[in-house]
Amino acid sequence: MTNAIDREEAESILQSAPFHQFLGVTFAEYENGKVLIECPFREELLVNEEKEIIHGGILSSLVDIAGHYAVLSAVGARVPTVDLRTDYLRPGRRGPFVIEAEVDRVGRNIAVADAEVRQEQRGEMKSVALGRGSYGVSHVD
Repeated sequence: MTNAIDREEAESILQSAPFHQFLGVTFAEYENGKVLIECPFREELLVNEEKEIIHGGILSSLVDIAGHYAVLSAVGARVPTVDLRTDYLRPGRRGPFVIEAEVDRVGRNIAVADAEVRQEQRGEMKSVALGRGSYGVSHVD
């Protein structure tokens, strides 16, 4: 399987989804089998305004988005999510996120990608969530 979708086309696909537009996600890096995505902070992402904690569903969505595009970059096609696991390491806080995802394996039916959501907290980059997604690739030639 080849990288038939270049960064410009992938960015167009990314921005075609209203949820992605709402989040404001963009590619910082886009390579074959690996992506780095940036997500700015929005007040609407908070689940606890007083403690300034981001909703865990947002972090899981970022894992899924990054995993999907890592696989897309490797197989050259959009792929459905088959399974997703997210481990929350610490609360996401007010501020932007960077999400790095890399393809671990592409098989005949399933591709697997690992993702890490990071954020600057107290002056240093911290992992806030780790995840692994499985994506269906049986439709890809």
